[in-house]
Amino acid sequence: IIDIKKNDICNLNFYNYVEKYFLLLESIDDAMILVDVNKETVIEYNRSAISLFGLMNGHEKIYHYQFYAKNEFEKYLEYYKKSLAKSGVKSEKFHIRVNNISVPVKVKISTSYINGLKMALVIFTDLRGQYQLEKRRKLLATAMDQVAESVVITNSYGDIEYVNLAYEQINGYSFDEVSGEQLNILKGDNTNTYHHKLMWDEISNGRVWRGNFTNRKKNGDMACEEVTISPVKDDFGEIVNYVAVKRDITQHLILENQIRQSQKMHAIGMLAGGIAHDFNNILKSILGFAELCKIQCDKTSTIYSNIDEIIQAS
Repeated sequence: IIDIKKNDICNLNFYNYVEKYFLLLESIDDAMILVDVNKETVIEYNRSAISLFGLMNGHEKIYHYQFYAKNEFEKYLEYYKKSLAKSGVKSEKFHIRVNNISVPVKVKISTSYINGLKMALVIFTDLRGQYQLEKRRKLLATAMDQVAESVVITNSYGDIEYVNLAYEQINGYSFDEVSGEQLNILKGDNTNTYHHKLMWDEISNGRVWRGNFTNRKKNGDMACEEVTISPVKDDFGEIVNYVAVKRDITQHLILENQIRQSQKMHAIGMLAGGIAHDFNNILKSILGFAELCKIQCDKTSTIYSNIDEIIQAS
């Protein structure tokens, strides 16, 4: 007598086991192919492999090495053979060809035996997203070093984590000298307590703050800076960094003051010229009437001599 119930339970457990790991493999983002080592053909692949390689979900004959460009074909075969010979071989980076497009991938190979046959599991990690992020990071870093304004990035406590090249050139401090230190404008060394409190109230509440500060350079020179501080938030809305963009406006303020003084002197000159013009008009009237009076007076009289003094003074 055979207990069918026990067989059914075993079959059900086996089915659940297979289904569970099938779903697990199908949910993985990395492309995975299972290779028959003797025939060098691909016998199974997951959904990500279909997407990456553009495979048809069927039973066409596929060789594991057919995805590689000619310039990396030999390199891949060498890595493949090395991985078959011993376990624990580290992953390597390659470029595969997909629809005539070069795609960077990281490849990891592990081996096992299934039903007495040696199998190789080849895992492909698509590096396009990572490379794109790295490209953007390099572009951002290059742009930061090219801008004329000082750029400083701190953590949420105001400790410096990054300064660009302009900051080093303008202030005289290298990144190694200021890394981990408090940024003066955030620390409040060069401003009054009330001004400092207003600034922190703004940026700690996620708002952008703009203002001017006087900063001391490494050589002791004082510089007035126009500063914009912006908070940087993570995916949860928490402030994790602050970005300060500083522009040295010392020369601008000096020129502005010189222009203001020049305008003042010009205004004073215009006022003095107007007053002198009006005063000359009055003097001309006095001089004219004095000349008339002088003609009508006796030359020997005291009035004549007094009028003559008036004319001489005018």
